[in-house]
Parts: sequence; C-alpha cells; structure tokens
Amino acid sequence: MSDSTVIPIALRLDVVEGPTLEPMVLPPETASVLGRSTKCSLRTPENELGVSREHCRFQRLGSMTTIADLESRHGTVLNNQKLTPHVDTPLKVGDEIRVGPWVLRVASGAASLSTFAMRDPVGSDSSMVTIAEVNRDGIHRRRLELLLECAKQMQAVRSEDELAQSIVKTLEEATGFSVIAFIRPDMLAEEIHVLGVRSTGHRTDTLVFSRSLIRAAATRGQAVKINRSADSFAHTQSLVGVQMCLCVPIMDAGAMTHCLYLDCREGHMRIQDDAAAFCQAVADLCSLTLSSLRRADSEMHRARMSEQMATAALIQQSILPPTRGRVLHAAYRMHVEPGRFIAGDLFDIFALDHRRLALFMGDVSGKGVPAAMLAAVTSSYLTAALHNTGDLSLAVCGLNRHLGAKMPENGFVSLFSAMIDTQTGEMTYIDAGHGYWLIREPSGRLVNPGEHVRGLPLRVNPDEPYESGTHRLDAGSRLIVFSDGVIEQRHTNGEEFGMERILSALSMCMAPEDDVGQLLRAVRRHALGDAPDGLSDSPVDLADDLTIASIALDELASRA
Repeated sequence: MSDSTVIPIALRLDVVEGPTLEPMVLPPETASVLGRSTKCSLRTPENELGVSREHCRFQRLGSMTTIADLESRHGTVLNNQKLTPHVDTPLKVGDEIRVGPWVLRVASGAASLSTFAMRDPVGSDSSMVTIAEVNRDGIHRRRLELLLECAKQMQAVRSEDELAQSIVKTLEEATGFSVIAFIRPDMLAEEIHVLGVRSTGHRTDTLVFSRSLIRAAATRGQAVKINRSADSFAHTQSLVGVQMCLCVPIMDAGAMTHCLYLDCREGHMRIQDDAAAFCQAVADLCSLTLSSLRRADSEMHRARMSEQMATAALIQQSILPPTRGRVLHAAYRMHVEPGRFIAGDLFDIFALDHRRLALFMGDVSGKGVPAAMLAAVTSSYLTAALHNTGDLSLAVCGLNRHLGAKMPENGFVSLFSAMIDTQTGEMTYIDAGHGYWLIREPSGRLVNPGEHVRGLPLRVNPDEPYESGTHRLDAGSRLIVFSDGVIEQRHTNGEEFGMERILSALSMCMAPEDDVGQLLRAVRRHALGDAPDGLSDSPVDLADDLTIASIALDELASRA
C-alpha cells in the first residue's frame, strides 16, 4: 500500500454548514465559476444574496487546483482567511471555503491505493463511549517525554505526509495499539485516505475502518471508543478479532478534517491506561501543525506569485516602445498599466520604410510569466515578419501558424494590426478577434470602420485566411486602440466600463495625450466606484492589464 497523499482526478465541494445544497464537482481540466448567475457552472440559489452573481473561480493550473475570489460583495474565506480578489490560491482536500451562508469542504472524487472504504455500520450509539474529559495530568512521564519530542518534530515537518508518518511512529511507541492510522475521511463518499499507517502483525492493505466510529467522532468533536465488551463487533464480520477501536478527531474551526484511528487485535492487548489522553494531546498538536502548514503554503504561494509578477512586468516593459514619440508623419501617445496579474498585453509602432508605418496591439490569453513570454514571442515575430514581407496578411498568417506550434491548445492571441501610408493616408488593417479600436475623424466623429471585418483570434485555426481591410485617413485623423482591460473593467457594483463610457470619455479630446489621459482617468474612476477626479490620477487595483494608444496623422506627405 502507498502512504502518499491522494492526487485527485476531480475535486468535490461538500456542504458542512448552511442550507441544503447538492455536492459540486470541479472538473479537473477546466475553470469553473461559482455564483448565482445562470452562466456559472457551479450555481447557488438565485435568492441567496450572500453569494454574488459570479462569486469565485476554481481552475486547474498544472497539477494544482486553485480558487480565486471574483470581487464578490461579501468575500470568499479559505480556512478562516479572506482571499484577495483575483489571486489564485492552491486548494487541498480538507480545505474549507466559506461562501455566503455555506461552509464547503474540499473532498476528492478519486480513489487510490491509500483509499479505503468505511464499513461496519456498528449497531447503535449506545455501544460507543465518548471520552469527554481526558486526564492529561495522568500521562506517564515517558509518554510526556514522547509528547514533547513529537511537538519538536512537528515544527520541522513540511507536508501533511511528513506529519502523518511522524505521528503514527510516535503513537506506535506510546500507546500499545496494534493498528495506528492517520487518516483524512470523506464522509459523503464513505471512504478515507490513509496518509500514514503502522500495524503489528497485520497487513495494512486489508485494514477496515469503522464508519460509525469515525462519524461519531466527527459529529461529537471528541475522542470516541468502542470496546468488544459491549458486544459491538459481534455482527461485523469485517472487524472480527478487534478488541477495541479508538477514533480521535483532529479539529479545525469546529469541524473534523483528519483523525487518528487506532485499534487493537486479539493477542495484542497492550493498551496503556493513558493512551486516550496521549492521543488527544497529539491530535491537538496536529491541528495546530496542519493550520500552520496551510498558512505557510498560502504565504509561499503569494511570494512566488509576487516574484513571477515582477518578472512578467520586466518582460512586458522590454517589448514596449517609448510612451510617446513620432513615427514619420504621425505622433503617438501610449500607456500600459498592469492589473493585479501581469497579463499578455503588447503594443508596438515603427517605420517600415520612408512612407509606411506599422503598429499593432494584442492580448495573449493567460497571466504572469507565461503570458508575458508569449507576448514577447508574438511581438518579435510580427515585427520581423512585417519588415521582411512588407505585407500585413502574409505577416499575420505566418504569425498564426507560428503560434499554432508554440502555444498550448487552449491559448490564443487577440490582435489588431495596421499599416499606414503617410503619403496617401491609406490604412490597411487586420482585426484578429480584437475589436477595440476607433477612428476619430477631423470633424470629431468617432467611428469603427472595421466593426464587421473581424477574424478569429490567432492560434484558434492555424489555416485561418486573414484578409486585410482598408480605410483612408484624412490629415488630422487619430487612430485610438485599447485593450479589453479598458472595456471590461468593473465598477464596485459589478458593471463593466463598456463602450458608451469610452465614447463619452473621448468625445472632447483634441490630441493623443488627451485621448490616453481622459480615458485612463475615466477607467480609474469607474474601478474606484466613481471616485472624485483627484483620486483618478493615481494607479488603482485594476482587474486586468490596461493598454491605450492614440496615433495622430497630423499631415499627409503628398499634401504637405
């Protein structure tokens, strides 16, 4: 038998507190959103206003499943710690999540070699004895020494598995029981995950655990034992030969997450008088250690994410042009403001030859270092392809095929790219699933001439035939391009910024600096809940990267 932690194929959320709710299964390969909205794959009742419409998200990141709060009104609490919105935090079996009126416990939907069925519906509760008051003053001196040694060892453990192995070894030496197991029960599935086990004279792969005893310990929150003298095992074939069972719960926030399970068999009756007191003291130490391990995991994850975000920011900055400048007969202004997680926003503008300039803005799916690196790959490839071919369609189609070989299957890049002839004002463009751009005509009218000329995002279909559209710019026209972090930024009430607010913010702007500045301030005000203008000039906690660029064609060379 393996004593390793079970790696779940799928996780399940079981209700341990709150109104009746069916268990929710988290698909192992996809993201799942929990909330009241009909769009959520994990739905709570519509009338339960303690849960937001889109409350929290679960997703698989490699071999790890994470949870992130989605700016819910009342927050999401994991193991008594409130989650920071949009920060992915790892989940483990046994973790408890508070959402609205519910406390949900994470359970595994998978079995393994360390998973055992809970059997033996032992008669009635009358055969069980709750050990309500354990006399710790009566613990033998030698076992007190073992207890102190156990406490020292717990300070050095780095995982649930290490803790389990240390505990069963100590209990074997101190208690006299013939079977000792450190287990994580899943009461709804009626199975347990054995994290550590010691057995004297019995095969560990044939052990049976009493469902009734474990359930009683979980319900009562105290150590429970069954003696053969109560004739409690007479009808239970699977527990033949067992003289006594003891189950000691390991509690966290009033609920049992793990337990110590001990039994003794015929011919091995060496139970110490103070065994129950000793086991209860060990269980209390385990509770503190497990809580400390969870906090350490969370802190380590936050530190790792902070380091990754700093690296991603450096990558992102390395592929961006200066925030303002001139290219041929065009002046531009650009601003990038990172969100909570650095995403894959990219932008560049450069001269192709003495009369044509090229520019593009895109967004790589995903967050952090992987997205930033793919943004750098996308930017460098497209820049080189435009210089080499001088043809927008050839460059974008080549990039699409290149990304098809480099990106994961669920990844994509939305991209707006354009070439402008500064002698004629002719703009050739391709919109690959981006959609966020406007032309401000010299009259002040804002239009999107490519609204109905949009292809798929890059990498979705390696053979997508990206054909370019055209639009003639007059002298004094401005091209304004922005990322989805602008239009999708949410108000504190959950409402997106939207296109109407974009048009309103840009309505009175006279230059590229105004376009970028006014739109940036409007988004910040919206993110802060319509804050006063004084606050909207400071960086705020944005949900996603925000990129805005405005390019003004101030004259046409052929008319100069």
